[in-house]
Amino acid sequence: MGSAFGKLIHTLLEKANTEKMRETIILLRKREYRKLWGSEFISEIGNYFSFFGIIFYVIKLTEEGGTLEAAQTLTVIVIFQVVPTLIIGPFIGVLVDKINRKIILLSANIMGAFVAYGYSQSTTISQIYALVIVHSFVRLVFYPTRTAILPRLVEKEELLHANSMIQISVQFSRLIGPLLAGIVLSQFGFRTGFLIDGVSYIIAAIIVVMISTNLSPKGGEIKTSPLHDMNFALKEINKSSQLRFLFTSSFILLVGVGILDPLLAPYLNSAFGFSPREFGGLLAFSAVSGAFSTVLLIAKGKFSNKLKLIAYGYILGGIAMILLGEASQYNNILLLYIAAGFLGIVNVGVYILTATFIQETVKDEHLGKINGMFATNLVLGQLVGSFVASLLIRHLAYEEIFMMVGLIITISGSLSVYSISKYDLDQTEQEFPYIALGFGK
Repeated sequence: MGSAFGKLIHTLLEKANTEKMRETIILLRKREYRKLWGSEFISEIGNYFSFFGIIFYVIKLTEEGGTLEAAQTLTVIVIFQVVPTLIIGPFIGVLVDKINRKIILLSANIMGAFVAYGYSQSTTISQIYALVIVHSFVRLVFYPTRTAILPRLVEKEELLHANSMIQISVQFSRLIGPLLAGIVLSQFGFRTGFLIDGVSYIIAAIIVVMISTNLSPKGGEIKTSPLHDMNFALKEINKSSQLRFLFTSSFILLVGVGILDPLLAPYLNSAFGFSPREFGGLLAFSAVSGAFSTVLLIAKGKFSNKLKLIAYGYILGGIAMILLGEASQYNNILLLYIAAGFLGIVNVGVYILTATFIQETVKDEHLGKINGMFATNLVLGQLVGSFVASLLIRHLAYEEIFMMVGLIITISGSLSVYSISKYDLDQTEQEFPYIALGFGK
């Protein structure tokens, strides 16, 4: 079967008319990369069954208290997701640089399957809280591990393309995952949806087992304490003006995401009467927009101004939140979908450019630590955003919160663009050859 697939790919390669299509086919001919790609795709689809299930299960359990209680409960859930990961996040990055990354990824998928089964058996909010804490550990593992694995499976010049292809699968899963989850949850109930997520974790684990590349970290034999490694990672981020910029400038956007996460579903449910099916349709549209931006990134291929593009993404994200608030003010579904489209573009574009930049500039033996710090930064932003959301929702309407936060993010993004130009942060690799962890001349 592998030989037949290889012949098929070879035939397609010979018939390819464009350089980008040839590059894509060459990339997909790499079996190890396809395995990572496939495991991501399967687990991403399954995630939406638990993601939707938790949101609308909470809304159902708190229906007597109305949308305010639902929003506050979801805010607590977000806090329970991020507080544990904030504590252990840097340690995860350290482990990724010390333990075989295949074992870490496999263990995370197995644990995810157990958590999904636990969701299916839960009957109270307190049980969901406990499972969410465990689930947060599982999700935290994936980003630094996957980002550290990818440079082992493809060449350096293929990283942008490889990250983009993974994001295409992620966006495709966002297209069909919410639609399937909405239908299943509406027709068969929450328990079935949670069990489907558990099965997706098991399938992803089987695919990970099939990866044959040695994924033990280089330099992992060096024995240092976790605290020493975390301190080292922070110092190296601080040494690089570009990594430092990414680490600090993204925080405001992450706070905005933290505010949006617990408020979006109750907002859509109360303002537009959205059920899981309509919510899934909106996220599917966002996924299509994200996939479109991925195609554009692949078509371009190489960028010498990744940081400036990321800053433009911040601006677009702020505009999207403003449009979310405007949508209900004018009862305009079109504005709602435009906002969702913008958020899809921002989510994908910022992720691909950030991940590629880090992979290109950080040595393999330190990728886990650096990515662990960035994952912790993301969690910290979500935590702050959740606390802010729990305070604001008591005094302001959903629309007012989204418009205010969107304005702040837009201004922050504009200042980021100015700073990049002023301090020449967007330099090419040739101009900044020793950026990798600050090993200067």
